[in-house]
Amino acid sequence: MVRLANFDTLTGLPIRRSCGLDIEQRVARAKPFSVLFMDIDHFKTVNDTLGHEAGDELLVIVSKRLRRCLPDECTIARLGGDEFTAIIDHGDDKQLSEVFATRVISALDDPIAIAGRSVTVGVSSGVVHYPENGATAAELVKNADIAMYEVKKGGRNDFRVFSQTMQYRVSESLSIEAGLRKAILQNELKLVYQPIVYAWDRRLISAEALVRWPENRISPAVFVAIAERSNLIVQLDQWVFRTALSQLAAWHRAGHDIQLSINVSGKHVSQTGFAAEFLRLAKTIGAPLDRVQLEITENNLVDSKEVSVRTLAELRDAGCRIAVDDFGTGYSSLSYLTTLPLQGVKLDKSFTLNREGDERA
Repeated sequence: MVRLANFDTLTGLPIRRSCGLDIEQRVARAKPFSVLFMDIDHFKTVNDTLGHEAGDELLVIVSKRLRRCLPDECTIARLGGDEFTAIIDHGDDKQLSEVFATRVISALDDPIAIAGRSVTVGVSSGVVHYPENGATAAELVKNADIAMYEVKKGGRNDFRVFSQTMQYRVSESLSIEAGLRKAILQNELKLVYQPIVYAWDRRLISAEALVRWPENRISPAVFVAIAERSNLIVQLDQWVFRTALSQLAAWHRAGHDIQLSINVSGKHVSQTGFAAEFLRLAKTIGAPLDRVQLEITENNLVDSKEVSVRTLAELRDAGCRIAVDDFGTGYSSLSYLTTLPLQGVKLDKSFTLNREGDERA
């Protein structure tokens, strides 16, 4: 019973409760140590594509590799899901923890054989030092988590040492999220419509709905990204859909045959019932589905491909056009485009920016 209460049955590692007690005891001794907070990259993709048994097998292999690359005196724990932590006594040499963080990345870079497949995952890690980065176990774990998410935002498979700048960005992000939530509820946002014309005769053929926050000077690239990292993106999408479809219906009634492009989050598309929800809204408003183009970014398509492809196909079959946006910012694989129900691809500007005189273009 004691073992079940303190150790993970899958990996044999200490669990979150044991890890917290270990950190608290070290804090009480007031000797320097570091906490390495680790999150396995692409774990959800393995679970979704190969199944939960393969996911469990992956976690066992990861735990064994962590044991091999970290010293015996280091406490390694599984906090839950695909989150692990390591507590490192480093004495006066704080950089030792960074050496171990680099060692962990190298250990998980090697392909892993599971379910008859070879997969490569990677790891994103946040590092905190006691007492510089926190005076309690809860504060240390929270700040290590913040540092880890900085890695996730920056591309994954790396580590970051916590800094107060990170804490400031998190506080600012929470403030923006709260303000955006209020703006959605009180209808303080607005849509602008970017026209798309034929280059040779300047004839208007379509428009793209772009969300703006007039009461706030924050760039849409910033507040939309913050919404993406929370469930707020679904509420934002729903507001955009209602507003954009209402405008399209008004144009249609006035005799304007314009196609309207509307951006949609991959997180929203992957939700059960999204297609039915969108089609019901369009019918209620009276927006012509054959004049709607839904756009989802390349990275969102890749991350949620398995769970959203049927939804996109259902929307396409109902009359909507489906397009991939910002192609070129992620995997840029033409092979996966052939398996998705797409009628359009919008190249990211990185493909054309500063290409004049470039023979490779």
